[in-house]
Amino acid sequence: MIRPWSFLGMMMQVPLVAITKYLHRKYPGTSMGNLVFWMSFCVVGQPMAILLYTVDYQFKLQQGANEGESCASAVAETCRVMWHN
Repeated sequence: MIRPWSFLGMMMQVPLVAITKYLHRKYPGTSMGNLVFWMSFCVVGQPMAILLYTVDYQFKLQQGANEGESCASAVAETCRVMWHN
C-alpha cells in the first residue's frame, strides 16, 4: 500500500532549503539556518512521519468495520481524540 507521507515530507524540504538559505544570507556567520533545518527535521519531521504511518496502520486494521471512511477523516478523528483526552 503506497502512502503519500514520505513524498510529502520530501517535498516540504524544498521551502525549507529556501528558508535556510535566506537565514544564512541574513545572518552570516551564525548557524540559524542549520538550527532551523535540524529542528524541523528531528523535532517535527520524523515524529510527524511516525505518527502519520502509525495512524494509517491503525486505520488499515480497522478499515473492515468502516469501509467507506477515508484515511484523512480517520487522522482528523485520531487527532481530535488525542487532544481532547
